[in-house]
Amino acid sequence: MLKKSLVLFLFGLAGAVALAGCLPWAPATPAPTPTPISVLPPDAFEDPFVYCKALVNIDSPDIRYIGVPLPSEVKEGFLNAIDASPEARADENFNANTRWRCMDGQ
Repeated sequence: MLKKSLVLFLFGLAGAVALAGCLPWAPATPAPTPTPISVLPPDAFEDPFVYCKALVNIDSPDIRYIGVPLPSEVKEGFLNAIDASPEARADENFNANTRWRCMDGQ
């Protein structure tokens, strides 16, 4: 009788293990929600003058500058400084090929 009980117990245990593998798995605790990460650095600048004042000297805008590539104030200041002709002011290549930098916070 003991042998029969042991055999039945082992078959029952094997069946329970087999069935447990068929059941859908669920984690004991829910997965943590990821914390959103800001794409912008904490010291991002949209205004080129505030940017230059903060960085003082930099050869070209880096990831911290999020404003337009060639700010109109910078463009107009340069065109006025060189006393550009109306044709030069209307030149489409000017925007694509002009770079600016910060020197002494300006």
